[in-house]
Amino acid sequence: MIAKKAVVAGATGSVGRLIVQTCIEDPRIEKVTAVVRRTVSSEKAEELWGSSDSSKLSQLVVDYPSLTVDDAKLKEGFQGCDAFLTGLGVYAGNTKRAEMEDAEVKYNSILAKVVHEAGAKRGSYLSGQGVLQPKREGKSRIMYAQIKGQAEETLAGIFSGHDEAHVSVRPGAIFDRPGPPIYGFTDTLLAKWPLKKLRDTKYGISANDIAKGMVQGALFDDSETVKGNTVWENNTIKEAARRYETYFENNGN
Repeated sequence: MIAKKAVVAGATGSVGRLIVQTCIEDPRIEKVTAVVRRTVSSEKAEELWGSSDSSKLSQLVVDYPSLTVDDAKLKEGFQGCDAFLTGLGVYAGNTKRAEMEDAEVKYNSILAKVVHEAGAKRGSYLSGQGVLQPKREGKSRIMYAQIKGQAEETLAGIFSGHDEAHVSVRPGAIFDRPGPPIYGFTDTLLAKWPLKKLRDTKYGISANDIAKGMVQGALFDDSETVKGNTVWENNTIKEAARRYETYFENNGN
């Protein structure tokens, strides 16, 4: 089995941290590069990612406003990687369009281009429910959906060569996000009965399932399952998460 190498942006976010943790715990993945805004201490790494093992985990500190595709540090840090997984984005309701476009489209696309040039053939992007890709599905009236749709199409366009693919995941009603609530009232509401039952229906999903599904799609699914510009919503993400778990069930891990 060929060992895999992954680059994860948005690595300290509520889903991104789980993507990193999933990669660290997977024996098939030999290297995880977490893209961060500032160095994460060993103590904090243990809290966020469950490990600070520098033999498998490396941190690449970036200043997002100054990012360019010619950044030598990025090129060196991403060499030999197999996939780019990103949870990088802006989730505050009062975010201005320019700020959201920078985080969702500009920064993600710069990172994706460098990762792609370094050898990666797949990407996976944490999008959201209700998002529409403008060229493929039409333009949404909601700013959040417009910008994330643009990001989906841009990232899919980067991973569009022979034997390449991109997975945009569009979860809705995310449960069990680690760390302090980032959506305030929504997080509190979803935790209450009977709404917490939604997690086990097509309308809800756990943060862990999103992380497992993204890792499965970006690194382990075959070219029939993931091809071209692929979009997954809750049920399909859950199916990918179960495929991910099957490997460990079959191998006694």
